[in-house]
Amino acid sequence: MKKSRLLIIILLITLLLSACKPKSPAETPGKPDLTKVSTKAPDSPAKQPTHTPRHLGPIYQTKIFLGGEGWAWNVDKTQYYRTTNFGEHWVTVTPPDFSKEMRDYPLITSFFYSGRTGYIMLSRPEEKSLLFISRDGGESWETNKLDMPGGALYFISATEGFMLSSLGVGAGSEYVAVHHTTDSGKTWETVFSHEPGQEPGTLPSSGIKNGITFMDENIGFITGSAPITESLYLYRTADGGQSWEQKSCENLPVFGEGDMWVPSPVRRIDPSTAFIAIEAFIAERDTTVTHWCKTTDAGESWQFVSSRDQITASDFGTADFGVALGNGKLLRTLDGGVTWEDFSHNACPSMVPVTIRVVSQHLAHMICSSNGPGHLEALNQMRLFASMSQGRLWQTLEANIIK
Repeated sequence: MKKSRLLIIILLITLLLSACKPKSPAETPGKPDLTKVSTKAPDSPAKQPTHTPRHLGPIYQTKIFLGGEGWAWNVDKTQYYRTTNFGEHWVTVTPPDFSKEMRDYPLITSFFYSGRTGYIMLSRPEEKSLLFISRDGGESWETNKLDMPGGALYFISATEGFMLSSLGVGAGSEYVAVHHTTDSGKTWETVFSHEPGQEPGTLPSSGIKNGITFMDENIGFITGSAPITESLYLYRTADGGQSWEQKSCENLPVFGEGDMWVPSPVRRIDPSTAFIAIEAFIAERDTTVTHWCKTTDAGESWQFVSSRDQITASDFGTADFGVALGNGKLLRTLDGGVTWEDFSHNACPSMVPVTIRVVSQHLAHMICSSNGPGHLEALNQMRLFASMSQGRLWQTLEANIIK
């Protein structure tokens, strides 16, 4: 009996001692393993959302046609691209040895008649030029060396077009020549050229020319600027460029004393309809005003439509639908420029609209920059947007350059 009591007492003492023994860290509930905590890297702070735009790239201007084929180029016109799906993807189609040829021909102009036919002109002022021609969407290029200076191009078909060639600039004047081709730029016929002592009543040598547009094989326009107040530098030809007549815009407003008007190249809509945007410099204002004029009789007469402050670019796709950019805003018209609606809130957030191209009654493309307009030297900071709702809603495109 005594032995059994002794065994029970020993067993109780053993149990008490085991209960008092501290547990190992791994066995202690609710307490971390300090050895593991001391070697674990600290958690990174929570990521904050940013406004850095996606899909940034070098594309600065586009010319996309109905059907989805089109062209694009960068801000300094040294790289060219082509798309077949409305701008979602692009391939590089810059002509071979283009950068090498630019050493001899520093001035660049281009014209794209369709999604497959394009012309790029390199020119040396007052001397010679080199014309690149593609009929297969940039897969191959023909070259044509010309013994005359190049300039602005405008084609009315895949094979027929005109060129405004600069013969020399000085003291507020510019001598020019107008050339005509019917074989895709292989040969050119001079239809007009300034000569010393030329009789008045035609295209003046005074003023700097900035563009040429043709409605058909006969009717065309040359625009420019000259230091003459309240004078519109808009000249029309009805005989394929041989003679020229100055035109005016009816009811064009005058806001101050000595308004200076600088029209942009005429925007052709169809053989009888066109728009012209006129930048007005007003002595009493720090900012410019843009006037729009419209013709419905192939430029025989022009009528004032409307004015807006601080417009940097505008374009029309039909006689009714147009888009304008300026001062960080995006404006839309559905009545041929008579009234404009502000759709800036639907455009490109945290970016600046810089170029616009209206394709049709519904489709438009816009390029926005992540930098201000004065910092476009950041060539890869552009983003492409498209609208299928007449400029009301805009969607970003990936615009991937796949080669």
